[in-house]
Amino acid sequence: MPLLLLLLLLPSPSRPQSVCEVSQVTSQVEVSCDNRGLKAPPPDLPADTAILRLGENPLGTFSTASLLSLTRLAQLHLSQSQLTHLQVDGTLPALETLDVSHNKLRSLPPLGRALPALNTLDASFNELTSLPPGALDGLSQLHELYLRGNKLKTLPPGLLAPTARLRKLSLADNKLIELPPGCTNQHSHTCVLKRPGKRHIEMGARAPGWLNWLTLSSRYRGS
Repeated sequence: MPLLLLLLLLPSPSRPQSVCEVSQVTSQVEVSCDNRGLKAPPPDLPADTAILRLGENPLGTFSTASLLSLTRLAQLHLSQSQLTHLQVDGTLPALETLDVSHNKLRSLPPLGRALPALNTLDASFNELTSLPPGALDGLSQLHELYLRGNKLKTLPPGLLAPTARLRKLSLADNKLIELPPGCTNQHSHTCVLKRPGKRHIEMGARAPGWLNWLTLSSRYRGS
């Protein structure tokens, strides 16, 4: 009888404990799987997960197809996960924040169709050398775009056109030789270049509503 009681008290092997920490942040479920040695998201994520942290894992490649069941997912954090390839499959209709910073991405896939509600995209400190035309197509809700610390030399014409609500754009520590269209002259009505160092650009009173400030690398060689 004591042996039977001991067996009943032992954890059931059919119900392994999750490797992630689950908490409640205001009214949202946050799941932290940071630094767990994961190569893919765990299969037992709560269906109502709103914030998912998968940073500091050796993911390598990542597809959003693994998260399609998380219909309430609003934030996805993948920083420092050794990412070399990001693939978007299906739709995450509620995702507002995507953080893929501090990885090894050389390109970004088109995100607009898969992430129509995206508000903040952080792809800083990767290995991006260029952005394809239409890279931001469909991202009409985008407010903040961080591309700092890449290897960008130019931006495709019309890159920002689909992002009518963009308020913050960070391009510091790239190799840009020109500004985005509409921000080409430090004395224009739309841009005021702050000195010293030609490092910050603020939009003037006649600037389009889509951009309030722009941060550039000191390597910018414009006039």
